[in-house]
Formats: sequence, structure tokens, C-alpha cells
Amino acid sequence: TAALKARGWLGVEGEDSDGYFKIKKVVSGSPAETAGIMPGDILVAVNGTDLAKSEKATLKAMQKALTPGSKVEYSILRGDARTSVTATLASMPEEVMARIIGEHLIADHATVAVAKN
Repeated sequence: TAALKARGWLGVEGEDSDGYFKIKKVVSGSPAETAGIMPGDILVAVNGTDLAKSEKATLKAMQKALTPGSKVEYSILRGDARTSVTATLASMPEEVMARIIGEHLIADHATVAVAKN
């Protein structure tokens, strides 16, 4: 949990979209909502780094460097228009952290044992 607490939180949920990140949900009261990011937006760059053209190791290192209080510029595609927004990252709320940890435990560590008669 210490690593999650140290990581900046934007407050979005989404999925991969051709190497970019399509926003499915914006958490109410989050830095993303304050910055004007909306469901359906596609994040294409973070601080000028194109998400689809960067290697995963570069993106992971960048993500680790973004701490609560960091001001981050996001280039987004909304419909046919490309625009930029700036968000100040926050600390991850405890309820969000608990959900992420729970999902990880279920997905990666839970097994079902079936009793034999």
C-alpha cells in the first residue's frame, strides 16, 4: 500500500484503445473531474509523451515519478478535436486503494477448491 499512497492519482477508469487510454469513468470529485476530463475522452499523451509510441518501461517510470501534488498536462482526443488539460494529482483515496488491492487479490491469487465426495 505504501507504493499506492506515494503514487499520484488522477481518478479515471478506462481501457486500452490502440495504445492510448479511453476514459470509461471519471470519479466524482477527482483531479480528472476538476480538470474537465470526461468519459469518452482518449488520453493520447502525458506531459508530451505519446502513450502509443512509448515503451512500457518508459511509461511505468513516468507513472512512478508522478506523485500527489504533481501538475500533469494531458493531451486528450475528444471526438475529432485534440486539446490539453492540466490536472494536479491527489493521493489515492483509501476506498479506491482497497478496491484495487481486492481486485488484484481476486484476479491473481484467489483459487477455488472443489470438495470431493
